[in-house]
Formats: sequence, C-alpha cells, structure tokens
Amino acid sequence: MCEEMCPEFEQFAREQQGRNGLSSFEILEGTNFAANRRPLIDRNRAVKAFERSSAGKLFLPQDVRTPATLIKTLKYLMESILSSDAPYASIYGFVRDRSRAVIQGKIILLLLLFLY
Repeated sequence: MCEEMCPEFEQFAREQQGRNGLSSFEILEGTNFAANRRPLIDRNRAVKAFERSSAGKLFLPQDVRTPATLIKTLKYLMESILSSDAPYASIYGFVRDRSRAVIQGKIILLLLLFLY
C-alpha cells in the first residue's frame, strides 16, 4: 500500500504532463512554467488527483493509500492549502478535487476490507 499523499507512478505521469498535470500547489519551488521548461513535482506536496471510475479499472496495491495516509492528506489540505494566499478559485478547485480522491480512496479501502 502507498504511504505517500500521491502514489509514485502518478507523480511521474503528472510530472511528464507538465503544465496540464500539475497544480501550482504541487510544483517544486524554483521550478515553474516559464521558459518552456517542464516544472518539477514537489513530492512532499503532491496529492493524488481524483479520477472518474471506469469499468475494468484496476487498483494496484502500490496505488492504494493507507488510512493513515488519507488522514494525513486531509490534514495537509485543511491546514496548508486552505490557509494559503492563493486565489480562492485555485484553492477551491484543488481542495475539491483532491478531497474527492481521498473519499474515493476510503471507498476502495472499504471494498477491499469487505471483499477480503
């Protein structure tokens, strides 16, 4: 199971997407979207993004976050992101998306417990 707020594979994939994959809250300080350079992800601030469920989607064990990690993620969103000086629309969009991913993670954990 994953003990990071964002699984390693997702971090890599979103970093490769650059501007389209990263939020300004997740970019490593000192790197940015300027000069056609791909920004780097801050592995300590990256949070798993919400993905719509689809039939046949597999959840790999290394991508399922532990209950402690889900709590840590919500705490981070509430304490660090909500108190930031960023525009309200940016904060709202980020917290809404990432909290939906936390809820989705809780549901996946409950299903795993029920099925196994």
